[in-house]
Amino acid sequence: MERPIINSFLGYEFVIDENNKPHNMYRGVDIGFGGYIYAKPGMYTNVAVLDSASHHPTSIICMNCFGDYTTNYKDLLDARIAIKHGEFDKVKTMLGGKLNKYISENDSIKDLAYALKIALNSTYGLTSASFENPFRDVRNKNNIVALRGALFLKTLHDAVVEKGFSVIACKTDSIKIPDATPYIIKFVQDFGAEYGYTFEHEETYEKMCLVNAADFVAKIKDGKHAGEWTATGVQFQIPYVFKKLFSKEPIEFGDMCETKSVSTALYLDMGTEHYRFVGKVGQFCPIKG
Repeated sequence: MERPIINSFLGYEFVIDENNKPHNMYRGVDIGFGGYIYAKPGMYTNVAVLDSASHHPTSIICMNCFGDYTTNYKDLLDARIAIKHGEFDKVKTMLGGKLNKYISENDSIKDLAYALKIALNSTYGLTSASFENPFRDVRNKNNIVALRGALFLKTLHDAVVEKGFSVIACKTDSIKIPDATPYIIKFVQDFGAEYGYTFEHEETYEKMCLVNAADFVAKIKDGKHAGEWTATGVQFQIPYVFKKLFSKEPIEFGDMCETKSVSTALYLDMGTEHYRFVGKVGQFCPIKG
């Protein structure tokens, strides 16, 4: 059953504090301006990872941001999703057949999918740009596209907790739930569908160490990568650390080397000659004076 008002989030307030700083307040939480971020660091097991497909484009469509032209935007999104799912015959019937010549070869298909993604995401960026452009509405003072997604994700977070489950991370378009069951996974997908979002169950982690909303290391539970480790954040992605502690792959010499770059020049005084170290290329060049 479709919600009668899918863009209504009761309790939202735009608040200016004593320092004249704006805040998006919803259910007692500042949800920010770029997306709802939440993290509960710790060690967890059986963590379901659910991502909202094309989150910002979906928000644009649900709010009909471009009026009569929103339909054209939706056609681009539908084409990208069809390509992602390998429905190439369906793509041939879309957009008046304009995409046919790009889906004859695998490389062309990949390039087409990427081009559509860039068009969709760039358009979202233009809706909140500071400069004039055809996609910017001067009344949009609060980045309503990201705001709609953030309000929804906080609503989903609370709904999952009300069902007796924990939420350990939310980040703009994704939610992570430990000790997940098929029931709660379907609940998230059905709840998202009511607001127009399509949630995909990306994977489940057998175990996971969460540092913050962005950084974690985890062992994949099932699927073609079952038993493999994955990591985000520099503390886990350093090859020696990742292989030694997690993946147990053979350690090579390069894994124990670190490359650093500098943003300023380093000058060395070597007698009568002066040398300047040139940033990332790592060269010493003689200079005069």
